Amino acid sequence: MVGFTKRPWGSWEVLGIGDGYKVKRLIISPGKAISRQYHNHRVETWNIIIGEGTLETGYPDLLNKMHIGEGDTFTIRKKEVHKVINNGLEDLIAIEVQTGPITEENDITRI
Repeated sequence: MVGFTKRPWGSWEVLGIGDGYKVKRLIISPGKAISRQYHNHRVETWNIIIGEGTLETGYPDLLNKMHIGEGDTFTIRKKEVHKVINNGLEDLIAIEVQTGPITEENDITRI
């Protein structure tokens, strides 16, 4: 695959890709977070492998916060605002499965 893509919050790599899906491994560094964002064309299912943090989900006018940790799985629907924050002391590692007609980075709208 492509290898790791560095971001200010950590890194990600594509593990698999096909027609209508993409599988990524994300590593979010301690004290860091992915941007608050949503997607118009895909659904994401996250599996937390290692670490803990906070998941913010919902819609721009109503965001819910919940603790996430090893073994947790959650699904982000199309147009659902989300942000994952690593407030633990170790890397937060997640497997993200994207499904939909567009699984490219240009389907990210940051807010």
